Amino acid sequence: MGRRSAARVLDLVIDAVGALIGALFVGPLTVAMSDVDTSSSTYGLGVGLAVAFFLWIFLVVAVFVNEFWLVARSGKSLGKSAFNIRVARADTGGAPGWAKSLGRGAFPLGVLLIPPVSIFVVFVLLLAPKFSWAVVVALVLMPYVPMIWNPTRRGLQDKMAGTIVVRAPSVPVAPRTKRPTPERPRGDRVDYRPYPGAPPPRWGRGTSG
Repeated sequence: MGRRSAARVLDLVIDAVGALIGALFVGPLTVAMSDVDTSSSTYGLGVGLAVAFFLWIFLVVAVFVNEFWLVARSGKSLGKSAFNIRVARADTGGAPGWAKSLGRGAFPLGVLLIPPVSIFVVFVLLLAPKFSWAVVVALVLMPYVPMIWNPTRRGLQDKMAGTIVVRAPSVPVAPRTKRPTPERPRGDRVDYRPYPGAPPPRWGRGTSG
C-alpha cells in the first residue's frame, strides 16, 4: 500500500508540474502573438486568463496520457513505473486495455456524479462553504478506503473495473538472435521453358543441365 500511495502522489506531481510548465510557456506566448498592447492594463489580465485556460487544457492532456493511455497499454503510469508496480486484469494478469483503464480512472471522480451525492455536495457548498473542499476530497478518496482491510489491496475502482495492482517483476529481455538463412533446396531443376518443345535455357558455368 505504501508503494501505491507514493506512486499516486508522484503521478499527481508529474501531471501538475507538466501542465503548469506547458501553461506558463504557451499562455504568455499566445497573448504576445495577439494584438493586445503590452503596456495596457488588460495585458496582465489576458496573460493570467490564458495561463489558467491552458493550465486546464494541459492538465487534461497530462492526466489522459499518464493515467489512461499508459495504463491501458502497459498497466504502468510514470509514478507506477518509478515504484515498480502495475495495474493488471484480475482474470488474466495482462494489460487492462482501454475499457478497464477508463472505467478504473473515472470511477473516483464519477462518485461525484451520482445524484444523491451531487445534491449533498451542493447542499454543503451552500450552507458550509468553508468545509466544502473537505467533503469533495473525502468523496474522491472514498473508493480507496477498502484497500485498508482488503488483503489484495483492491479499491472500489479496482473491483468495479476488474483490475488489481501488483508488483511489476523485472523481466530480462532476451537477446536478439540472427534469423538463420534458409538453405536453397537442392533437387531437379524447374522447367522454365515457355512452351512444350522449346529449347532448354542455358545455365551458367558450373551448373548441370
